[in-house]
Amino acid sequence: MHEERISSSPHIQFVWRAHVEESGSFTDLAHDFWVLVFRALHDETEVRLTGPVTKSLLISYEAGQVNWGIVFKAHVFIHDLPKKDMLNKSTTLPLVGRKSFRLGKHVIQLPTFDTAEEFVETLVRRGILNANMDIAQALGKAAPAMSVRTFQRHHKRTTGLTQSQSQQVARARKAFMLLQEGKSIVAAAFEAGYADQAHMTRSLKLLAGQTPGQIIADYKQS
Repeated sequence: MHEERISSSPHIQFVWRAHVEESGSFTDLAHDFWVLVFRALHDETEVRLTGPVTKSLLISYEAGQVNWGIVFKAHVFIHDLPKKDMLNKSTTLPLVGRKSFRLGKHVIQLPTFDTAEEFVETLVRRGILNANMDIAQALGKAAPAMSVRTFQRHHKRTTGLTQSQSQQVARARKAFMLLQEGKSIVAAAFEAGYADQAHMTRSLKLLAGQTPGQIIADYKQS
């Protein structure tokens, strides 16, 4: 069982939860945001932090796991952990006792799926988490209030990716979503802003790990 909720927090895209019935794996798309995942199995908890990813990533899961996670917005950053240092990386955060974990020099109480927003606001109040609103506005298509060079520097520091990489990732994620919604390959390529189908196919193979045809086939089987 898998569920998601769009978050009311200005720092979170969405929160998800999954009860795993059968072991397996899935391909995660490239992205330019932090993902914090909590996994519980046999009374043991694991906390994993994944940074920005410039290629598809195979994620494994085990029967019996209860997993949930927070997907942050791209303009959110962690003060003591630059995203560039976590590019294409995922790390297990150490537990402190049974109810807390360590993020950098900070010890933080384990949240739950239902307290995710309260947990994130606590991180903001403690100065662990912050947001670059200039990048948020630019990602929302507003013109940045700074020079091009300054913006590019802020963008890479905040997202871990260059502006060009973020644009490629956003285009691929949009095309993936359109194909999952049942759009034709031609329509998805056009709406996502690709020059042609071949360009979209190359991009999706790298950033989503699948061709457009494979994405459509998976959609029809689901």
